[in-house]
Amino acid sequence: MPRSQPSTGPDDDLSKYEKPETEDDYRHRMKMNMLGLIVTIVLMSAGAWLFATLAEIQKNQDCYLSGRRNCMSIPHETQRG
Repeated sequence: MPRSQPSTGPDDDLSKYEKPETEDDYRHRMKMNMLGLIVTIVLMSAGAWLFATLAEIQKNQDCYLSGRRNCMSIPHETQRG
């Protein structure tokens, strides 16, 4: 039985696609991590604010639809004395 020779197709030599080994850019990676953390915190804060606003709007809408007239909360002024 003759041995089959390995095929020499276009995907056999992948070394030309490898990146050369370089030092890891630690400072750039840390900046990108901090930026990602800041964006995540901003998005979570915006989501919490939006959730609270929608909950308050729903509460006021339910109050109005039930026939009440005094549904809006009145902010209290600070007492001067």
